Amino acid sequence: MNDMKHSNSSRTTHGFSSALDEGRQRFLAYVVERSLELELRNPADFVRHFSPADIMQGLETRPDLRANMLLMTVGTKQAIGLKKSAKSAGEDLQISLDEGETDTETIVKLFQVDDRVRYLDAPRLWTFVIEPEFWGHRKDNPQFERAKKMLSNMLDRAITDALLSARDIIEGISLPVLVEHLPKTELVSLLNAALSRANGGKPFGEADLLETVPSTTIVEYVPLSHIWSTVIVPKVAHSQGFAHGGAASNNSSRNKSEPARAEASATAKPAATTTSSTEPAKPQRSVTPAPVTIKPAAAVTTAAVRDDLDVDVDIESDVLRALASDNEPLFPLEEAGVPEAEDDVDAFLDAIRDGDTSVGREKSAQSAKRHMSSTRPAK
Repeated sequence: MNDMKHSNSSRTTHGFSSALDEGRQRFLAYVVERSLELELRNPADFVRHFSPADIMQGLETRPDLRANMLLMTVGTKQAIGLKKSAKSAGEDLQISLDEGETDTETIVKLFQVDDRVRYLDAPRLWTFVIEPEFWGHRKDNPQFERAKKMLSNMLDRAITDALLSARDIIEGISLPVLVEHLPKTELVSLLNAALSRANGGKPFGEADLLETVPSTTIVEYVPLSHIWSTVIVPKVAHSQGFAHGGAASNNSSRNKSEPARAEASATAKPAATTTSSTEPAKPQRSVTPAPVTIKPAAAVTTAAVRDDLDVDVDIESDVLRALASDNEPLFPLEEAGVPEAEDDVDAFLDAIRDGDTSVGREKSAQSAKRHMSSTRPAK
């Protein structure tokens, strides 16, 4: 069985007849209107998404439609309305709405179904439809029944407008999921239909499956969120360009932010990259590593001296100034190159340990100064 194809008669659905040529446009016009009919959306939602300024700007090339809307909402005479700019018309309509001279229901009613798709941005219209995320409603939600109708209608309409095939729907949902969720009565109906066609020498395909178990039955048992994520999102929203970044573009009206985004991308300062092949490479400056000074492990510090002694040592201030700080070597024996240095230090320490605090102050000072001077660089 062949999938259903759209025809002139199929364009009349739920109270309106679409004259749009493209299937994707007819589908979008349908779902916008159907969401309003099922009261999943309302006129106030529409005007929240599309302000009077947005509507009139969308009708920039149609002064006749702007003038007609001003006549019915503001009372502006047709001849005057035809001379008003889109910006001025939007301001007048907004004032009339703010002052209660008109309402959102009148505005949406005057904005014809097909014209919404012709002159407004397709992704924004799609966002208006899906904003309440009706496919996520639980069974105890008062709008669950409306959500099922909406999703079933969307599947049928997508087939009618040749956006989906029966195979797209069945492969998206998958047979294991159908078998898991459909009741036995429906599975028996499928088997009987398949056997009946087999006995007649005919194949049983996806279109036959949907004829036996239609979309109204599928949404009754298969989770709506699964149908939405596996069929509507990848095979309709993205492929038809309704979701931002989709494959198809809206010929009637583009998202006005796209040119600005493209311009910003074109003029953006490029990130730092490797040197271009057309420019000579800059010579790399050689960096000489800083010399590393390794302090000898055998060095003795004043802190070590104090820690090693249990007595108060009264050393003259001039001797302390001659000595290195607590964190620097006091007598760097291996660097000093003075053979008698180690003997001097040992004698000094031995004398203090013995309690002779008066030992060789002059000699100790001279020895310390001598060792300090021996390690200083020549001026």
